[in-house]
Amino acid sequence: MLANKPLVVGQTLEVDALRDVVMSHFAIAMDALRDAKVKAVTVKTAQRDRTMGSLDVAIEHGAVSPCAAVAMVAKDNAILVWPYSGATAQRFTRGLAGPDITVGSGGLRTLGNGCDAPVYFVAGDDTIKWGVVFDLALAAKSGGSFKPASVVVLTKTPTPGRKVTE
Repeated sequence: MLANKPLVVGQTLEVDALRDVVMSHFAIAMDALRDAKVKAVTVKTAQRDRTMGSLDVAIEHGAVSPCAAVAMVAKDNAILVWPYSGATAQRFTRGLAGPDITVGSGGLRTLGNGCDAPVYFVAGDDTIKWGVVFDLALAAKSGGSFKPASVVVLTKTPTPGRKVTE
């Protein structure tokens, strides 16, 4: 789709993504943007309160600190948080209506603030909807001070607790 579009190379694009898109389909779009050498993407998605939210997603990033925070929404709607280099994942069980975004984003924020990494990572199992991952990434950034400036959406489902391979 973007392979013959030289004007996107090194640019920041704005993309609208539906909340109900499953992560496997969202990952295909992100991989296409990465292959087109886009620098970053501003993803706009409706939030739970139906207002439009905006999330700046880094496509290119430098070396990653081993302590960078990773958060993933699992198939059972639990949120798992662990460092990029791997360690036992902290598990936040699902709430009444899906993942407990408040508690999970707090765990992500705590781990991210304990490290000087400029990026943090979010992911979702292939069957999880993009809107839930979007909510988690936004809640971490907006729920108080948060050191990492950029978010990276992992397109390959990571194994919780293991080192992340992009």
